[in-house]
Amino acid sequence: MKTQLVPLNTLLNNEEIGAIPGFPALIGDRKVTVTAVLERTVVYEPAAGEPRQLARIGDTMVDPAHVKLRQLDNPAVAARRAAKRGVEASRHRERAA
Repeated sequence: MKTQLVPLNTLLNNEEIGAIPGFPALIGDRKVTVTAVLERTVVYEPAAGEPRQLARIGDTMVDPAHVKLRQLDNPAVAARRAAKRGVEASRHRERAA
Protein backbone atom coordinates (compact mmCIF):
# COMPACT_ATOMS: atom_id res chain seq x y z
CA MET A 1 0.00 0.00 0.00
CA LYS A 2 1.41 3.37 -1.02
CA THR A 3 1.55 6.11 1.62
CA GLN A 4 -0.48 9.25 0.89
CA LEU A 5 1.66 12.35 1.41
CA VAL A 6 0.02 15.67 2.33
CA PRO A 7 1.36 19.23 2.60
CA LEU A 8 2.53 19.94 6.15
CA ASN A 9 0.36 23.06 6.35
CA THR A 10 -2.79 20.89 6.16
CA LEU A 11 -1.78 19.33 9.50
CA LEU A 12 -0.95 22.71 11.05
CA ASN A 13 -4.20 24.45 10.15
CA ASN A 14 -4.65 25.77 13.70
CA GLU A 15 -2.15 28.25 15.14
CA GLU A 16 -2.33 26.44 18.49
CA ILE A 17 -0.95 23.20 16.97
CA GLY A 18 2.75 22.66 16.23
CA ALA A 19 4.84 19.82 14.82
CA ILE A 20 7.70 18.23 16.72
CA PRO A 21 10.82 18.35 14.46
CA GLY A 22 12.77 15.30 13.35
CA PHE A 23 10.36 13.79 10.84
CA PRO A 24 11.00 12.78 7.23
CA ALA A 25 9.54 14.82 4.38
CA LEU A 26 9.64 15.21 0.64
CA ILE A 27 10.54 18.64 -0.73
CA GLY A 28 10.48 18.72 -4.49
CA ASP A 29 11.96 15.34 -5.36
CA ARG A 30 14.35 15.16 -2.37
CA LYS A 31 13.83 13.12 0.78
CA VAL A 32 14.85 15.29 3.74
CA THR A 33 14.64 15.48 7.53
CA VAL A 34 12.79 18.45 8.99
CA THR A 35 14.82 19.91 11.87
CA ALA A 36 12.61 22.92 12.76
CA VAL A 37 9.10 24.12 12.01
CA LEU A 38 8.69 27.89 11.95
CA GLU A 39 5.61 30.01 11.29
CA ARG A 40 5.60 29.69 7.48
CA THR A 41 8.75 27.71 6.75
CA VAL A 42 10.62 24.60 7.76
CA VAL A 43 14.34 24.08 8.25
CA TYR A 44 15.56 20.82 6.78
CA GLU A 45 18.70 18.78 6.20
CA PRO A 46 18.90 17.28 2.72
CA ALA A 47 21.44 14.69 3.97
CA ALA A 48 23.77 14.27 6.91
CA GLY A 49 26.60 16.79 6.74
CA GLU A 50 24.91 19.02 4.15
CA PRO A 51 23.97 22.58 5.16
CA ARG A 52 20.46 23.16 6.40
CA GLN A 53 18.01 24.88 4.09
CA LEU A 54 14.58 26.54 4.24
CA ALA A 55 11.37 25.60 2.45
CA ARG A 56 7.77 26.78 2.63
CA ILE A 57 5.49 24.67 4.81
CA GLY A 58 3.08 24.22 1.89
CA ASP A 59 5.89 22.73 -0.23
CA THR A 60 6.80 20.20 2.47
CA MET A 61 5.06 16.88 1.79
CA VAL A 62 4.75 14.50 4.76
CA ASP A 63 3.21 11.22 5.81
CA PRO A 64 0.80 12.23 8.63
CA ALA A 65 1.72 9.04 10.52
CA HIS A 66 5.33 10.30 10.89
CA VAL A 67 4.47 13.80 12.18
CA LYS A 68 3.91 14.20 15.91
CA LEU A 69 1.76 17.20 16.77
CA ARG A 70 1.68 19.14 20.02
CA GLN A 71 -0.43 21.84 21.60
CA LEU A 72 1.35 25.20 21.56
CA ASP A 73 1.18 27.60 24.48
CA ASN A 74 -0.97 30.66 24.25
CA PRO A 75 1.49 33.47 23.27
CA ALA A 76 0.68 35.46 26.43
CA VAL A 77 1.32 32.43 28.65
CA ALA A 78 4.55 31.64 26.79
CA ALA A 79 5.75 35.24 27.28
CA ARG A 80 5.05 35.11 31.02
CA ARG A 81 6.92 31.80 31.33
CA ALA A 82 9.91 33.21 29.43
CA ALA A 83 9.96 36.31 31.65
CA LYS A 84 9.82 34.13 34.77
CA ARG A 85 12.74 32.03 33.51
CA GLY A 86 14.73 35.24 32.91
CA VAL A 87 14.04 36.52 36.43
CA GLU A 88 15.01 33.16 37.93
CA ALA A 89 18.25 33.07 35.92
CA SER A 90 19.08 36.60 37.04
CA ARG A 91 18.53 35.68 40.71
CA HIS A 92 20.70 32.60 40.28
CA ARG A 93 23.54 34.70 38.80
CA GLU A 94 23.26 37.21 41.69
CA ARG A 95 23.52 34.41 44.26
CA ALA A 96 26.52 32.92 42.48
CA ALA A 97 28.40 36.23 42.43
